[in-house]
Amino acid sequence: MNIIGFDLSTTHIGWCCVTDGVHTAHGETALRGEFSERMMQAHEVLERLCDDPACNTRMAIETPFVGKNAKTSLQLGLMRGLAWAVSMRHFGAVPIEITPAEAKLALTGTGKASKSDMMAFARLQTGIYMPEHAADAFGVALAAWGRLRAGVAGQVTEEVPVVTMLERVGSERC
Repeated sequence: MNIIGFDLSTTHIGWCCVTDGVHTAHGETALRGEFSERMMQAHEVLERLCDDPACNTRMAIETPFVGKNAKTSLQLGLMRGLAWAVSMRHFGAVPIEITPAEAKLALTGTGKASKSDMMAFARLQTGIYMPEHAADAFGVALAAWGRLRAGVAGQVTEEVPVVTMLERVGSERC
C-alpha cells in the first residue's frame, strides 16, 4: 500500500512516500511570494506528487497546531482545504488526519519527540538526511500506514496500536 504523507505549512510542504511502511521517496518545497502564489505552488506540488505511481494510494496530512494568529490559521486552513480537494480528486477519499503526537510516535516511539529527534530517527531508518518538514511527513505517512494496516482509517483510539520504527526494523538493527 502506497501512502503519501504531508506536513503542510504556509511556507513549506514536506512530503514522504511509503510503501508498506517503508520509505520510498521524500522532499521538501519552500513556498515563495504572496499567499496566492504560495497556494498555486502548493497546488502544483500536491498534484504532481499525487500523480506519481509510487505515492498514489492514499494521502495523509498532519493536523495543524493552531496558534493565536488568525491570519496564519486561516491560511493554513486554506492549504488544508487544497490538500483535501486534491486527495478527493486523486484517491476518491479525504486525507487521513494524523496528529503531531501520532506522527512522532510512529517514527520515534514517543509522542513527545523534538524536530531534531524526528530528523535523527528518519536518518536512522533510511540512512539518508531528511529535512525537518520531510521528516515530519515521514512520521505522518507511517502513522497513516499503521492505521490502515490496523483497519482504522478514521481517528485512532487508544486500543489501536501505531507501528513504531523499532517494531518495523526489529531489534537486530538497533
